[in-house]
Amino acid sequence: MKIPRPFHLRLILMTSLVIFFGIAITTILDIRARTRIYIDSIQRSSRALTSNIGDGCAYYMLIADYAGLDDHVQKSLGLPNIMRIQVMDLDGHGLSDASSSPDASGSVAHVSPETFEIPADGKGTLVREGNDLFVLQPIRTSRPLGWIKIRFSTAEIGTIQSRAIQNSLIFSFACLLLSIVIMAGIISRPARVIRQLADFAHRLPHGRGEQLPVDRFSLETEQLGEALNYASRELERMRSGLMEEQANLQRALKQKIQVEADLRQFSIGLEQRVADEVVRSREKDALLMQQARFAMLGEMLMNISHQWRQPLNSIGLQVQEMVYLLKDGELPVERAEQFSDAIMRQLIELSGTIDLFRKLNRPASLQASAIMPSKVIRDTINLVKGALEEKGISINLLEGPETPLYCSPGDLSQCLVNIINNARDAIIEQGLPDGRIDISIDLTSNAKNRIRIANNGGPIPTDLLERIFDPYVTSKFQNQGVGLGLFIVRQTVEKNMKGSIIARNTESGAEFVLEV
Repeated sequence: MKIPRPFHLRLILMTSLVIFFGIAITTILDIRARTRIYIDSIQRSSRALTSNIGDGCAYYMLIADYAGLDDHVQKSLGLPNIMRIQVMDLDGHGLSDASSSPDASGSVAHVSPETFEIPADGKGTLVREGNDLFVLQPIRTSRPLGWIKIRFSTAEIGTIQSRAIQNSLIFSFACLLLSIVIMAGIISRPARVIRQLADFAHRLPHGRGEQLPVDRFSLETEQLGEALNYASRELERMRSGLMEEQANLQRALKQKIQVEADLRQFSIGLEQRVADEVVRSREKDALLMQQARFAMLGEMLMNISHQWRQPLNSIGLQVQEMVYLLKDGELPVERAEQFSDAIMRQLIELSGTIDLFRKLNRPASLQASAIMPSKVIRDTINLVKGALEEKGISINLLEGPETPLYCSPGDLSQCLVNIINNARDAIIEQGLPDGRIDISIDLTSNAKNRIRIANNGGPIPTDLLERIFDPYVTSKFQNQGVGLGLFIVRQTVEKNMKGSIIARNTESGAEFVLEV
């Protein structure tokens, strides 16, 4: 059977079938239950009737009146549903055997009564075979006299079941037709409204702001009608706007033709001017990159100033103390030598900082030997540690296996300083009292140095993570940077170190991974 395509017809069909089968199944289950109850009732009545007939047979068996016994059996065959009665004594001899005539004209007595099997336990039995019910019971008064077996017909049960099933089918079809009529009456109006809305929707592209009366029969049709009316108004508004835009485009096209005519007069030197602008743009980019490099250099100088601040303060205090002791005449030679040694140690430390800065910023052309990454990382940490500790930020290095790296120490140091400064700014922006930067180094499976710089300053925004190394991409305010720092880091790693760098977010912050 082909299911109709309209939804309301499908709904009516499916619902009606569910109702029909539900009623039919419920009726069948009810018939089965009633049949079981009826059979139980027939069995009880059959036992009682057999007992009554057996009591009548007992009278004739006591007085040995076998003619009266046959007459009693013949009369008992007239009772409802009894098909055959057999009586036998205790010795197994048949005393009487009669059955109903097939043409319902009377009873037929058997000349030679058949014997039947007597239960060994001496108790009665009840057996159902097809449409027949066999009841076997002992005949007794004060003592056992014999046995009686009666065959009852239960054919009327099938007739009752057939009639009940027929009635249930008629009732199911009546309910089916009634449900179809009721549901068709309920659904016909929404279906009609939906068809009207569909026709209206087809006319929308060609309409002029046409509005359809909204049917309030159901919330869905009301909402759909209002939505289509709104779409019609919007389409009309867009059509008006497009017509206005078309007029503007026509005017713009005329202006463009005029402008093109004017531009043709200046086309001779256009390519050269474009080339000049490209050169100036590249110079601008070079200046911005140089500015970024100078900013990185300034960051390193700022870190050096933090490294120098404490030794210079200590030297100043020691010099002042020496002056006070000289004025009071309390500066022995041994004390002066101690001051001199302390000042020289601090000056050597300052000089070492300058030498470290010069070594890390020598031109790459002067770097002819291999470097160990951990040595450059430690030197870089020594330069920035003071500035970080002043902000309450700790920096830690976890060293592992490494391999020599052929590049400028300054390139690697500037990359590290840039990433560390970004981590510092992120931690300060989050206002964390226990900021932390962790650096670790180990080897990859292909024997490359893997340097991880992680911080707990919060993750990189998702919209910036994939393009964090692109030029002019920054999450800072405009006066805090132009977004070239990490771009220069990637250029340095990929071109000068022949490596790669990625950025990713962790549970506590961001992590940069260099493989060089």
